Amino acid sequence: MPSIKIGINQALFNLKGLNKTMDSLTQRLSTGKKINSSKDNPSAWAAASNSHSAFNRLQAINSGINMVAMNIRIADTTMGTIDDYLEKMKSQLDRIIKNYPPFPPDSPERAELLKGFSAFRKQIDQLTIPPPEEDAKKIMADPSVVPGAGDWEVMVGENGVRKTIHSRQVHTGPEGLDIPELPEEPTDAEIADAAANLRTAKDTLEQKRAGLAFDAFGIARWQAHNTRTANFHRNRAEKIKNADMNEVAAQIKSVELRQALTIEVIRGITEKQSQLTALLR
Repeated sequence: MPSIKIGINQALFNLKGLNKTMDSLTQRLSTGKKINSSKDNPSAWAAASNSHSAFNRLQAINSGINMVAMNIRIADTTMGTIDDYLEKMKSQLDRIIKNYPPFPPDSPERAELLKGFSAFRKQIDQLTIPPPEEDAKKIMADPSVVPGAGDWEVMVGENGVRKTIHSRQVHTGPEGLDIPELPEEPTDAEIADAAANLRTAKDTLEQKRAGLAFDAFGIARWQAHNTRTANFHRNRAEKIKNADMNEVAAQIKSVELRQALTIEVIRGITEKQSQLTALLR
């Protein structure tokens, strides 16, 4: 009799464990998750959490890169506008130089064309003095005029990896496009020199714009790398947590069979106990 009681208790204990396993498998089947909380599998839950954290960090870094890229596009557009202004300034001076007969020094037409040259020059300087919130545009500005102007350090990867968006000064000063003001009453020779200087300024602007594009390409490569790595971490986390439905279904069938066998064992032991009890009366 004690051995029969022990057998029943052992079978009931096994059945309780099987029922608990069935509850867990049913939850997986209904939620599609292999792990719903840390108690299901602490080590797997930690691995999934680490992958989720890495995904979120890389997403945050890429958001910062997006902001930088947006400002670089603004800077590139501004450089395009400056290029148009340089072309118009050169056109103003060429009209003075190439006009035949030459404009007299005191002619209104000559004065108007020189005025246009000066106006576009001022426009260039205004474009390279950005509002405080446009940090990336400060790479175009003169550090002696705009506080904080110069190279821009950008975080592009985990563990503090940074890249530099280099200063590309395109103001009219010597460190920029180097476009001096004309004298109040310039000679034809001085105007011709200024026109030649504008050609050099256009070449300089083109080089600086190309340098900006190169820097932008560099951070774009990092952004693409971050996206691939972030997707890897996200997929890894999902793979750890998501249930394989075919596997879960097979496990449920296995547990159902073991439950049925255990119940049969309990029924058999119970019947034997009843028979022994009847014999002992």
